[in-house]
This record gives sequence, structure tokens and C-alpha cells, in this order.
Amino acid sequence: LCLALGMTPGLAPAQGVNRCPLNIRRAGERVERPDPTQEGAITAFIGGPVTVSCGDAVMTGDSAVWRQATQQAVMIGNVRYRDTTRTLNSERLTYNGTRDEVIAVNDVRLVRISSGAMLEGPRVTFTRSPFAGSRTVATERPRMTLPSGRDGAGEGQLTIVDADVAEFVGESEAFASGNIEMVRGDIRASAERARFSETAERAVLYEDAVIAGEGFDLAGDSIVAGFELGELKTIHAFEHAVASGNRFKLQADQIRARLL
Repeated sequence: LCLALGMTPGLAPAQGVNRCPLNIRRAGERVERPDPTQEGAITAFIGGPVTVSCGDAVMTGDSAVWRQATQQAVMIGNVRYRDTTRTLNSERLTYNGTRDEVIAVNDVRLVRISSGAMLEGPRVTFTRSPFAGSRTVATERPRMTLPSGRDGAGEGQLTIVDADVAEFVGESEAFASGNIEMVRGDIRASAERARFSETAERAVLYEDAVIAGEGFDLAGDSIVAGFELGELKTIHAFEHAVASGNRFKLQADQIRARLL
């Protein structure tokens, strides 16, 4: 059975929202109850499996709840989501039609289709309709995985970032903040804030930044790391920079090095 659900009369979407009617296909029963918060509106409990589509977005789950008053669809159990820019798996997903907002919780795994970059964690939110600079935000200590470049053997390189908050911005930028721990091959780094550019193959670490590799440690208020063919090649530390190794220690306002 296929149902088309539009907006409730008198309920306006948020300004600038690219709204669309929800189409719901179900295999199980549909039970409706009056919504006590708004006269004339209903809450529908839908047995599954359930498929909900909205524009180019398709989401499936074991069951769903539809709240007419808030234009909200809640997908429950083995949730799968896909649109033109991302795929997502989770245990629960809420689509808020008035804000065109998706909130996924519990074992969330979101992948950028264009690059394979991934966010994993307890909670991820984003706007369904992508636009320039649109943000995908993961909270509650997520893990971000960024593939970038290939080494001399043609193998893909992964940057793995654990932080309190991680974000995808647009199609090629990523940010992290809060107690950052980063690993890329034999390189380890830490900072309070970081920005990653997939197109520029560059990472910028801010606030008590530290990068450690084979035979060296580099610290500074901020560090810019540049990658070539997937390998760390340049590092530039700013403000209170300190470089050290087995046989040396150097302090300066700035320290720049190229790795061989």
C-alpha cells in the first residue's frame, strides 16, 4: 500500500526549507490515533517493512511512526537512508518535514558517496536537500574516516579522527573539535580543533596541536600538515613551536619541515 502525505493546513515550513510530500509504502498494518496536541491531526503507527521517500531521498525501516501535526516520520529498526550525496545506516531515524532535517541515532554510519568519507557514532544530523556549505554534524564522540590520495604502492590512505564533534561541510571539507585524536598510518596527532580539505590534501590543527611520527614530535599552537600521494610530506608549526627527536630539540616561533 502506498500513501502520499503532504503538509497539514496551517503548518508552515521553516523559511528556505525545500519541502516535499512524503510517500509511504508499507507491508504491515496501519493504526491511526488522534493527536492530542492538535485538533484534527493524527498519529499513525505503521507496520513494516516500511519505505518512505521524499524527493530523491529514500529511507526504509522495520516500522515507522507518522506525526501529522509536526510533519515528522520516525523510522525504527534496521534503518537505511540514501539520497544523491550520502548513504546512512542506523537503528532510528527522524525526518522533520517542516525543517527538512534528518536526525539519526544509535549505531549511525554515514558515507559520502563522492569520496567514501565516513562518520560513525551515536548521533548524526543533516539537512536532506544539499546546498553549498551544508553541514552534516556528528556528536557524542564520533569517529570520522577520511580517504585521501594513494601511496607509492597505489594503496588508499585513511585518516581516522576521533573527536567530541565531527562535521562534513559541503562535498570536500571536514571539521572536528574537542579532544581530537588523529591517526594516519604511522602518524599520530592531537589538537582541540581541526580542519581537513580533501581537495587540497591538507589538515590544519589548532590549539595545543601535536604531530608525532617515526623519529620526531612537533608541537605548536597550530600545525598545517600537507600530503602528497597520500603521504605526509610537509609540516609547519606556528607559535611556540617545538620539534624534537632522538638527537635534537628545536624551539622557535615557527618550524617548517619537509619529510623525505
